[in-house]
Amino acid sequence: MSFFNRGPPAYGGGYGGMPPRRSGSGRTILLILGVIFGLYFLNLSFQWIKISESVSTALGPYFNGVVGVLLIVLGLMAGIKPRVY
Repeated sequence: MSFFNRGPPAYGGGYGGMPPRRSGSGRTILLILGVIFGLYFLNLSFQWIKISESVSTALGPYFNGVVGVLLIVLGLMAGIKPRVY
């Protein structure tokens, strides 16, 4: 029964020959967080939206910590090559 003993499908699996799409949810989350924190720091420098000083001083260390972690993760993502299947 050669029907059940076929080899692996061609690259891409289906009929179209396109490679399987990998989900990029981690990169999407990093992109959204990067945009949010980027806008926050741009707002701090240009004062487009006034934020009360008590809120900005209370949240400052947390924002700086998260931005530091994001920069480390983005640096690792830029430095590590993705796997090629």
